[in-house]
Amino acid sequence: FLQNKSQAGQVKDEVTHAIFSSIVAAQLSVGQNIRDAEEVMVCAMFHGLGRILSAYYFFEESREVARRVERGEREAKAALKVLGITYADLGAGVARSWNFSPRLLAGMSKLETIKAGKSELDNLTATVNLANELCDALKSDKVSATGARERLFAELIKRYAPAIKVSDNQLGKALDTGLSEFARRAAILGLTPGRMPLLDKLKALNGKPSGDATITPAADDPLQGAGRLEQTVIQPVEDMAEGARPANPELVLGAGIQDVTNSLDRKSTRL
Repeated sequence: FLQNKSQAGQVKDEVTHAIFSSIVAAQLSVGQNIRDAEEVMVCAMFHGLGRILSAYYFFEESREVARRVERGEREAKAALKVLGITYADLGAGVARSWNFSPRLLAGMSKLETIKAGKSELDNLTATVNLANELCDALKSDKVSATGARERLFAELIKRYAPAIKVSDNQLGKALDTGLSEFARRAAILGLTPGRMPLLDKLKALNGKPSGDATITPAADDPLQGAGRLEQTVIQPVEDMAEGARPANPELVLGAGIQDVTNSLDRKSTRL
């Protein structure tokens, strides 16, 4: 299905974004009354499942969506016009076909309106959305301008204030540790941190050389002992109880991609 290097690069960028967002989400979950950092990571990783699938199966359409977004159109509206379905709905539909539990489906869902949470699951979902929105915004060229990072942090803090409390220091620290954590396990994932535009941009914003991939995690890193990716990559998909949390998100993506191939091909003419 990968047609050329451009498509392969886009899929790789989307997967990188998903993994990095999951690490940031785990960082931001500290102090938010969320019971399981690993669960936050899984939900954050699959938050962008629809976008990954679109890049993989509908490459040209996904590029058209991206062009519309660059012109100022909302991504959901652009995807609906081009594909006939939003990325969020596409990802949720596929996740349901993979027997994700209602809790995981809720945790990975996209929030259009941020409001006060009534439960621990609401806090989890808001944290997942914050992490992904933060990483989405950092892909924009606009964040390279002087003071852009501070303005972005202020906007997100205000936007998510009804649901979760977070400081600019926490956002900065989450990105810092996210870079360290991703660089530490890049070889395990078969990725090259030095060749990823998103990570280069993040390093530049954090005042680190673009080629620096040897950053030591902070001593109080909440992923030390909980929520590290290698701790989740241990359980085969076939060993999961129905509705349980997938302990290996990368394996679920890899195994599930074949499961949805035929159904997506059948539906492609209608999307």
